[in-house]
Amino acid sequence: MGIIYSTDYNGGLSVIEYLG
Repeated sequence: MGIIYSTDYNGGLSVIEYLG
């Protein structure tokens, strides 16, 4: 399990939580 921090196409910060 973990969290991915990624910039979206607008330059904002997206937080994606995932399993695995």
